[in-house]
Amino acid sequence: MQRFRSNPPSRQVPPRPETATTPRSLHAAVIRYMARHPEVTEASFGRQALNDPAFVSRLRNADGVREETARRVRAFIAEGVHA
Repeated sequence: MQRFRSNPPSRQVPPRPETATTPRSLHAAVIRYMARHPEVTEASFGRQALNDPAFVSRLRNADGVREETARRVRAFIAEGVHA
């Protein structure tokens, strides 16, 4: 009887790079930002970062995030600008 491996060596999936953006990791970054800035609501974060007040709620629902969108959100968080 032949035993099957979960991923044979020829089909192994390469590990994700540390900088890979998943909806979960981006959501965690947004939550950390909002914890440091309690005056910023979900809608105001989305409006300030992307001009999209519904962004955080869609992110919470694990909708896909484009790489460009993730880059813009991370840049906004890194700048630390809030009104």
